[in-house]
Amino acid sequence: MSTAVMLTIVLFVGASATPLEPGTISQTWWRHCELLDMTYTLSNETTTFPIENYIKYQFELTPLVKGMVPYGSSDIYLHYGKFCTIEHIGTHLDAPNHVLRTLKEGKELFTLEKVPLTDVIGEACVIDVPEEHKYVRSNYKLTIDDIKKWEEINGLLHEDCIVIIRTGQERFWGNQNDFLGTDTPEHLDPKTGWPDTMAWPGLGAEAAEWILANRGLKAIGADSMSFDAGQADYYKSVHTVVLGANKPGFENLALVSKLPARGATLIGLPMKNKGGSGSPVRVMAYGWNGPNDPCRMTAGANTAVGSILLFAISFLIVLL
Repeated sequence: MSTAVMLTIVLFVGASATPLEPGTISQTWWRHCELLDMTYTLSNETTTFPIENYIKYQFELTPLVKGMVPYGSSDIYLHYGKFCTIEHIGTHLDAPNHVLRTLKEGKELFTLEKVPLTDVIGEACVIDVPEEHKYVRSNYKLTIDDIKKWEEINGLLHEDCIVIIRTGQERFWGNQNDFLGTDTPEHLDPKTGWPDTMAWPGLGAEAAEWILANRGLKAIGADSMSFDAGQADYYKSVHTVVLGANKPGFENLALVSKLPARGATLIGLPMKNKGGSGSPVRVMAYGWNGPNDPCRMTAGANTAVGSILLFAISFLIVLL
């Protein structure tokens, strides 16, 4: 190999990576990132799924000690308590074992503590339901054609996407009937025993299957009570499709309205409860604040590196 070729490779490697001292972490980029908190505050007024156990075990925080306590010869202030809640409340994560026991091949689905951290950090790929189905009590389900139309404008979905369905339901958070899309949330289907009047749009099961088969994803999510529509058949649901593929799902995401269709990074870290089926989660995003946000991903992410690589390859071809 010629000296010129060697020099080109050295220049490429040096230009595309900034060396750090062993054991150090670069924090420069983080200082420029504006974080978006996409989490609702939990309280005993948090809207929850209208079935018995969800209502019975709605979030309750009980102080055990709050005040001055003895500490040697003096007193000190101390405050701690306990909380009790259903796993699936507020902004939360569904672990894959939430609605199924095993994968098709018999392998056990991930319980909460086994959900890979890499599945809850990724690009937020935000798909809107059609405008005529927002802010109305609609059970519209996004179709494969809807997904393809979105891709024509925004580029292809990919395996590093956290696919978020933007239904517009966040507008109604705090108003249970409007958020659930019904004035009779307690009404149950006599055949299934599940609420049968709720209405909000979501992803369709066929579209979910198509995404998994043709694009891949890290996780699914929505700004509504469920990434399924308000009325979805359990046996033909996004829950059974996506969670059944061992992928987690986020529900009741806040401020999805502020996210771009592409480019923001979402991070949602759940608790690590052994054997759990889900948990409240603190979700945040960065790279969401406009096209000039320095932390925003683009279709040409690593453009500088790509340009250097292209130049290096071209130079090598000329020399060889």
